[in-house]
Formats: sequence, C-alpha cells, structure tokens
Amino acid sequence: LTPLHIGSGQDIPKYSLVPIGEKIFVLDVFKFSGSLLKISDESRVNNFVSALMSVPQTDTRQLLTRIVRNNAKLESLIENSCAYSVINAHKHDLNKMNFNLTTHIRDANYNLYIPGSTIKGFLRTAFMYVILKKQIKERGRYLDSLKSEIERKLENIQQSSGKNRENELTKFAQELEKRLFSNFNLKVPDAPQGVKNFNASPHTDIFRVLRVSDTNPIHKDSAFLEMVLVYKRGKPTGIKMTVEAIPAGKEFFCTMT
Repeated sequence: LTPLHIGSGQDIPKYSLVPIGEKIFVLDVFKFSGSLLKISDESRVNNFVSALMSVPQTDTRQLLTRIVRNNAKLESLIENSCAYSVINAHKHDLNKMNFNLTTHIRDANYNLYIPGSTIKGFLRTAFMYVILKKQIKERGRYLDSLKSEIERKLENIQQSSGKNRENELTKFAQELEKRLFSNFNLKVPDAPQGVKNFNASPHTDIFRVLRVSDTNPIHKDSAFLEMVLVYKRGKPTGIKMTVEAIPAGKEFFCTMT
C-alpha cells in the first residue's frame, strides 16, 4: 500500500499528545490519571487537569514536569499510561500545531485495520472507472447514449454556481452510480402470470453479491503522523489536517466471497 489514512471520525485533542524522541504518545486518560494519583496528591493532579482544560494548546509535557521532575521517570510514566504511540518520522513540532490529531480507524485494542466496506468502495470506484473511461469508447447504443447524457448534464451543472453546483454534482454522481450498478431489471425465468420483474432498488445492486471482510489488524504503534492538505476536484481548499497514516509498504489480507 501507499501511505493510507481512513478516518475514524474521532479527533484527539492536542493536550493528549506527548512527544518523546521520534514518537508521539496518545495518553489514555483513565490510565494516566490513575498513574498520576499514585505518585502525587489529588490536589496537584486536579490543578494539572484544570490547566490542561483551560488552555488546550498547553504543552502537556511541560506541565507534567511540575509533578514529576525526574525526566526518566516522567517518560516511563507517559509510556506506561498511553493508549498507543504514533511515529513522528518527519519531526513535526507539536507546538506549531493549531489543530487536533485525526485518528485512523482502529479496533477495540487500538490496532490498525482496513474495513471491508472501504475495500469494497475501492473496487466499486475502480469498476466505475473501467466503465466510464474504457468501455465508453466501445460502440453501442447504450454506451453512446450514456456518454451523451453525462456530457449534457455536466455542461448544465457548470452553468450553476456556489452551493447549488456542489449539490447538483453530488446528486448527479449518485444517479450515475445507481444507473451503472442498480438500474436494471432482474428477470424471473418462466415467471407465472402476475409475477413481475424486480425493478431497480438497493437490492438489485450488483455489488451485493460481493462480501469483503475486514483486514487483519497490524500493531497499534505502526502509524505515523502526517500533515495533509485537503483538495477538492484537484484544487487546494486551504484546509490542513494532522492525521494518523499507515506507512507505505504495509501488507493487509482480507477475504472476498
């Protein structure tokens, strides 16, 4: 694989990230709080938590030195109280980050994996590409009609502006996907009188016959920190994100039936 990020829909606040060497440790709040209480009194721990919550961009490690002054003990405390770590291969400075860390999808043990639904989506997109970019060139009434229809609708959409254009493009993509994968009749051979063919619906989608499992998980500390720019239709949006990504070269296995 190339570097890969599949968002879990969850962000980790900056104060839960603590750098040590080339790794960034993601603190487990409950485990970390319990560890602090074992070496310090409750009032100092409460003051520490209050300082973090009041200024989310605070340097967590710097605050911790008020409680644990020995650097070796502090690093041991962090390593033993974390959920997992992320490799900071590009040596990003957390103090210059003004946003949270967007996590890669993980299982209950924080291990990284790729959902079967995501792989199925990859295949669906590739299948659509083959139809539109290759088979569309072949002669045939259906494909010629489809090509003309796509060109006409896209031309009409280009005349729209702003949010209307975005909505129309989304609706067009959904209709096109339905036409390519669901919009056909399933004929019932030797159907008795009164039994009709099955019309297009989610149940007639050709990809329903394919079942893809989740991949095997890989170790929870395998991801690395990456800064990414968000593009939309080939143009930068100006949006920056800090994400957990799976490094290039990692292998995953899944089953398809």
